[in-house]
Amino acid sequence: MDNLAEWTEQLLEAEQHIAEAYNILATLQADLKTAGRKKDTQAIGEVVERLARYGRLFEDIRQSWAEVEKRGTCHSLRLVILLLMAKVGLV
Repeated sequence: MDNLAEWTEQLLEAEQHIAEAYNILATLQADLKTAGRKKDTQAIGEVVERLARYGRLFEDIRQSWAEVEKRGTCHSLRLVILLLMAKVGLV
């Protein structure tokens, strides 16, 4: 449990980077749509959707870690992460 605060901080940093990439690509997607580039718009749209799922996954992981920390146990952390990954279609 000693590293949980550090891991949470790292996860928050990753979430911030994902949010930045999401915003840039969502803007690009809108610009491509305006320009009539349907296939490019769809391709970027897929990436935007995945980034949104990753952001939700990381948020869910952080929330599960907060629950684990409240209970004072870490034995089910891997299971929680796998279940969350399955929830957003990563496994």
